[in-house]
Amino acid sequence: MAQLKRSERLLLTLFGVALFLVVNFFLYLKASEFLRSAQDEYDSVELLKLESDSLMSEKDLWDERAAWLDQNQPYFENGNVAETALLGSLNQLAAENGLAVDDQDIGDRNVTPQYEQVEAVFNVTGGKRIYTRTTLRALSQNDTVLGLVLSF
Repeated sequence: MAQLKRSERLLLTLFGVALFLVVNFFLYLKASEFLRSAQDEYDSVELLKLESDSLMSEKDLWDERAAWLDQNQPYFENGNVAETALLGSLNQLAAENGLAVDDQDIGDRNVTPQYEQVEAVFNVTGGKRIYTRTTLRALSQNDTVLGLVLSF
């Protein structure tokens, strides 16, 4: 192999130093990215710990509240109370006022553990007026009907 000239050795040294600096720069970027992500993860865990400590300090309050709700909050057990009451009231009111109810249709239902809301859409004929697409909503809770809402 031939002997390198002084300028070639200088150029090769500069290239080696530049390559060394570029590799170290990329390694530095990767290391700082890793440290940043580790710090973010640590901060999120620390925040979760503070939140958990705060909730645990109020645990007795939440346990008392849950016990009170279990004792005093009625739970919905039968799935047809509002629908039955709605159609029963509708037919009873129609019969008392000499009206005929046509095209009864149970519309939207909203059922939760605490209440049931059901909607009936129907046409009413008889008397002096004809009501079309009349909507009646019933809300029941704990097998008791809380209210009926009629809209024309």
